[in-house]
Amino acid sequence: MPEATAARVLIDRSELGRATQIIEARFADPELEALRTQIVRDLLSCSLALEQALRVYVRCALVNHCGSHGSTNLADTTETFFESFSRYASAMYRVATQFEAYEIHLENVLHLKAV
Repeated sequence: MPEATAARVLIDRSELGRATQIIEARFADPELEALRTQIVRDLLSCSLALEQALRVYVRCALVNHCGSHGSTNLADTTETFFESFSRYASAMYRVATQFEAYEIHLENVLHLKAV
């Protein structure tokens, strides 16, 4: 599980690598493929939410760092960003570790490569 506390969220580089493999893989077993698709879509949804939260946070910080106060509260956007990052880290961990329980080996995975 990714380390997540009230103060810190971490993603391991190996989790990113494993998630990349799962995102690109296609499983021959329809049930596993449906599960893979579901958890990858959840990760992508969390990714989009994180992207939006980061964009709002940076915009707000750019305004506030010079002493101006914008219409958005920096403390609120910071909390929203952290919550989004926490959800992203959890989704990343699920993608990276979900298939370990099935002891899936490379011969069970169809890798689609561009020709």
